[in-house]
Amino acid sequence: MDARTWITQTVCKTPAEIETLTHIPKRTTQSQIARNNIPAENIITIAEAVGLNPITELVRFGHLNPRWIDDANPLDTISDEELCYELMRRMRNHAFMGGDVG
Repeated sequence: MDARTWITQTVCKTPAEIETLTHIPKRTTQSQIARNNIPAENIITIAEAVGLNPITELVRFGHLNPRWIDDANPLDTISDEELCYELMRRMRNHAFMGGDVG
């Protein structure tokens, strides 16, 4: 996955917001985006800070082989509230990016 796409479309935070949430310096995040190389430890830290599954995100970036993911349905591991939040976040992001939500 492309680092810039991940930060803007999946994480939906600016480098400054990531710094506030994770204490990873803004310049570090900017540099890693520019190099398209976010290390595994930062992917884990950022994913946890914004409520994403760090294992899924490591697979997405190729840091972890998908065979290590449990075969269970990942939706079974989250609450209804978390599912609704994620759905709303994606719908808002889609609308913000010029997509049609309705």
